[in-house]
Amino acid sequence: MRLLLAVLILPFVVGCATTRLMPRSDDVTIGGVDWKSYADAHALYDSVNVGTTKIDELVGNDGKPLDIATQKNVRTLSRPSLSALFLENGSGNFDSLPDGVKVCLRYNIECSSYLIHQDSSKEVGVGSIALRFLRFKEESIIKGWYVDMLLLVVDGVIVYKHIEGTPNGTERYKSNTNPLGPFGTIPGLKK
Repeated sequence: MRLLLAVLILPFVVGCATTRLMPRSDDVTIGGVDWKSYADAHALYDSVNVGTTKIDELVGNDGKPLDIATQKNVRTLSRPSLSALFLENGSGNFDSLPDGVKVCLRYNIECSSYLIHQDSSKEVGVGSIALRFLRFKEESIIKGWYVDMLLLVVDGVIVYKHIEGTPNGTERYKSNTNPLGPFGTIPGLKK
């Protein structure tokens, strides 16, 4: 009888050995360009030769043409938004802007701008399963990555490209402590 009781209690006492019993969650951008990592996005970025690559020549991870204009998680920016992005947040000097940006900010030129956003994060519970089960303390590690890529297009040709994100990923620790444990959620009690 003691052996059975010990086997039943053991997972709640041992912290690290019970990671398979811990909750997990994923938060992933779906649809769109379908990059699985920052490296996938950077591979597309590297394939673009400013001034020569046409927007309809872009190829996705699956080897099929990538129609950026119809993808989910792609924003188009207006000329005032581009102006604010480059002039108000940057140097404020038109002459110091890259040539592709200058072309897009001229009013007599038809310019398309595509801001592509992709992110992914995975949360895994860590710590003591007993404290989590009794709602005293819940700990998690959250790992992920994100990428934002801006492409400016004039007459079907990409005239400017910019990428930013987290090539080495991100990692955060999250902890929720509830000193009252299972009694902390009784209606009428403040946390």
